[in-house]
This record gives sequence, structure tokens and C-alpha cells, in this order.
Amino acid sequence: MPAPASQVLEDAGCPRVGGDPLRTFSIELDDGELERVSPSLRLDGIQPAAAPLTEASGAAIEPKHWDIGRYRLSFERPLIIGVLNITPDSFYDGGRYFDLPVAVARGEEILAEGANIVEVGGVRAGPGPTVPTSEELARVIPVIHALGDRVNIPIAVDTFDPLVAKAALEAGATIVNDINGLRNPAMRAVVRETAAGAVIMHIQGRPRVHQPHPHYDTVIGDIAQFFKDQIEVARSEGIHEERLAIDPGPGFGKLPSHDLEIVRRLGELQGFGRPVMLAGSRKAFIGRVLDGARPSDRLEGSLAVAAYAVLNRVQLIRTHDVAETQRMIETLEALSVQTSAA
Repeated sequence: MPAPASQVLEDAGCPRVGGDPLRTFSIELDDGELERVSPSLRLDGIQPAAAPLTEASGAAIEPKHWDIGRYRLSFERPLIIGVLNITPDSFYDGGRYFDLPVAVARGEEILAEGANIVEVGGVRAGPGPTVPTSEELARVIPVIHALGDRVNIPIAVDTFDPLVAKAALEAGATIVNDINGLRNPAMRAVVRETAAGAVIMHIQGRPRVHQPHPHYDTVIGDIAQFFKDQIEVARSEGIHEERLAIDPGPGFGKLPSHDLEIVRRLGELQGFGRPVMLAGSRKAFIGRVLDGARPSDRLEGSLAVAAYAVLNRVQLIRTHDVAETQRMIETLEALSVQTSAA
């Protein structure tokens, strides 16, 4: 039986994390120049919903930054990752941005709505027919090229294909969001050789293959063990830990009950000292909570989940709804302001 999650983190040398749940965002280039700063955000009056996994003594180790290519992202504030799907069968937008001009316009809109990162994906993550590498490349590379000339924020590519990741990074992306969790040695080689940032997502099973009966001894404990193992493998192969982020992967090899437990206990994953990403936007477990609501009717649930994540000190919120998520965070900011009586 896997060790409890708290023991996993203590074994990895991860002390308890403290500090405010919300932070100020900035991008620092390699030469030290500050490229963009968002307003400061503090929630002194609102407590996180969960404590970190470990109570071990020592200095707090909230991630101070995330190194992604030529960028260094800081985490005084949660960063919003805007999703841009270049797929004809996306579970939410259903191919709305499949044409290049429409996709590029949406990418610019994502920036204008307040995203800190735009993520381009060319293959639906859920079960479906195989998409050849050549087709995935034809979908994402032109968009990444075009956005590189139009947006001043980092671009991520959502792929588990090392060839696509390499081409995307050469085209201007600086982050690989790998739903296969960096389990492919070829993907790790791409990340190592390009100095890209990488998101290690937990998945039980394989990408694009339905997992009808997922089982966990302890959900958070098993996920924590996965992250410990994958971070160690990456480090052993020369990938600097400062370039890694982690995503517990709601919806990937998990039942709705697993997804809800993950969200409830997101704060407990802070002990690794790496940025934690929540990618719960419009997902099926939210539909289950909302009496079978379709993806198009899951906005309120998605915002509730994102707000809960923010209060659990999550650093990265991946969303289809950038403007609404930005307004939610601004509202939390307003709630944290303490005013004196007249």
C-alpha cells in the first residue's frame, strides 16, 4: 500500500507551506527586465480551505517562481491559463476555433480578457480516434507562430507527443502541458534540451483511453507519490525542478468522487514547492454536481471550483472562461479589503 500523502511529502523533504493564498503576477525576462505586472492581490481576511499535507518544521517553501524558457513567472497572484482548442471535437467549444483566423483572434481575446498564459492544443484529451502527428502539427504550429507576433504573454502547448512539443517550442511556445505526466523519455528529452517549462499531470491509465474503473488506495496519497516519482526522474535526467509544475488531473482516470476529493484537498499538494495547476474548467464532475448540466451550462460550477482552488493557494488556474475567472479573482480581492467604519 502506498505511503500516506503526508509521509510522501515529508520523505521528499517538503515542509509546511504558509503565506497568503493570492499573489501578485509578474513576468521577468532573462535579462532581469520586468515585462508585465498585474495588480497586487491579498486575502488577509480569508483562510484557505485546507492545510498543506505536511506539518514538518522548517521554512515555508511556496514556489517563488516558474522558469519557462526565457521567462520567469512569479506567484504573488494566481496565474490564469486561457485554453485555446484547435480541435474539431472539443468537449466544450466543439471546434469553434478550428480555423486559423478565428483561433488567432481568440488568442488575442484571451490576452485582452486577462490571461497570463495562452495554451494551444490540437488534440482532444478525452477518448477518441487517433490524430496523426502531422495533423496535430498542422493544427497548432500555425497558431503558435501567429500568436507569437501578437501576444506578449507565454504560450503553452497542450500535447503528449514529443514531436509536436519540440516543433511547438521551436515555433515560440515556452511550456509543455503533458497529460501523460512526463512518463515518455522522449518528452523528457525535449523539455531538457529546450529549457521549456513543463506541467506534469497525473493520469491513471493512458491519454485518450477511457478508464472505466479507476482505483486508488488513497487519492491524494497516490497522486502525491506519482509527483514525487516523476519529479525525481526529471531531476535525474537533468531537468531543473524550477521548470516543473504539477496538475492532479481531474477527469483523467478518476471518478467524480475522486475529482471532488482532489479539489477539496488541493492545498495539500503545496508541500512539493512547485506550482500547482487546477484544470477543472467545465469538466464532467462539475456537470454531475449540477444535475447533469452540459459543458455549456457549467460556468458557475467552474468558477466555484476555481475560487476554492485560489483559497487553497493554487498558483495556476487553467480555464476556458478567462474574463469570468479574472472577475472572480477581483471579487475575492475586494472581499479581502478591510475598511474602517465611518
